Amino acid sequence: MKQLCREGVVDFVANNNLFISGGAGTGKTYLIKELAEKLSSNRVVYVVAPTAQAAQNVLGRTLNSFFHLPPKIITSADAQKIVISSQSLREKLALVDYLIVDEVSMVLPSTLDAIDIMLRTAREDNTPLGGVRIILCGDMAQLPPVVQNTKQNGDLSEREVLTRVMGYKKPDIRFAHVWGDLNMARLELQHPYRQQSDSEYAHSLGIIRRWLIEGNDDELSQAITYFNDTCLGKSVDNPISLCMTRKDATRINQEALYALPGREVAFEYEGGIFPKGTRAAEMLVLKNGMKVIFISNDPDHQFRNGDTGTIQAMNESEIVVKLSSNEVIEVQRFRYSDTQYRIVNGKLISTEANTVFQFPILPCEAITVHACQGLTLDIVRVYGEPFESGQMYTAISRTKNSQNLSLASRLFSNSFLVQ
Repeated sequence: MKQLCREGVVDFVANNNLFISGGAGTGKTYLIKELAEKLSSNRVVYVVAPTAQAAQNVLGRTLNSFFHLPPKIITSADAQKIVISSQSLREKLALVDYLIVDEVSMVLPSTLDAIDIMLRTAREDNTPLGGVRIILCGDMAQLPPVVQNTKQNGDLSEREVLTRVMGYKKPDIRFAHVWGDLNMARLELQHPYRQQSDSEYAHSLGIIRRWLIEGNDDELSQAITYFNDTCLGKSVDNPISLCMTRKDATRINQEALYALPGREVAFEYEGGIFPKGTRAAEMLVLKNGMKVIFISNDPDHQFRNGDTGTIQAMNESEIVVKLSSNEVIEVQRFRYSDTQYRIVNGKLISTEANTVFQFPILPCEAITVHACQGLTLDIVRVYGEPFESGQMYTAISRTKNSQNLSLASRLFSNSFLVQ
């Protein structure tokens, strides 16, 4: 895989595919937003990601919604059927010049192969991806795809389907059958913007990442000792608990809600059919004093996706939130919607559908690690035992410095590489 420098990326991707990698907080998301903006001045560019949170971070759409993919493993036959049965999808894909995919560590190899088949079919072009240039972005040391290992009613598990039936060595996008034909150049971002004020923290994260990716464990014990000595059992003010399971996160949020004095206030969304591609709550239940996280970027720059705060007051039309910066702001409902695409006179037109209005916040005494990939968080407490590789590394890399990171449990090497 050819290495590339950051400068000159826009010119380079005119004729090449690119894989942008780098550790947590090295500016990957910022770079692909910049690329999308520059390339879209004279080309059709789509930005997609595997989850709603990741898509929202890059102002894009989820892979499933964009390619009409159902929530299951997609076979080549599925891909053919989907693209052949939808004229609007074929017309949309025929116009694509660039496809940017963020957080590719969470994308299955079967999904990339399905995209390859759909693009070749829609564009009537049998070259890889139907001639579309692709920019993949992600840190392969972070969260892998969610793959079920358990069998249902005696059938094959998802992992067995991928490895035994579909022939993938691992559920890793780099083992897609089309991968070798893409001739990906690689841009490795190395400067830790998120942790640039804490060099020892950034250095220790880098050691763990190198071990996860390259197997180099020369300094691994030193890095693990650093985190245990610095963060284990530490008391931090108003942390977000990053949980390995949704069950733990739900329990902690419910306990926090019940523990607060005062009455609950429920905010139901306003509008018609609730859109599928949003993280906003259909029914948002809050109390004064509750900790919340913002799930959207404010166009007036009062807050950004991932910022946290505490509820100060509420009424039907606005919620008063005290940010972690101590600034007090008034928050109104945001517009949320699905996006529909159609071709009019040979041009791609996007329209909003299922528009609703809801406050752009969620309770955040606790969130799952899967919901935080790509985010920078103020103060974090890592809770629970990981059940897959990438979870712990993702969790401990969310803050800007180790002073704002607390570990509920001691770390070991198998905390990072789960068998």
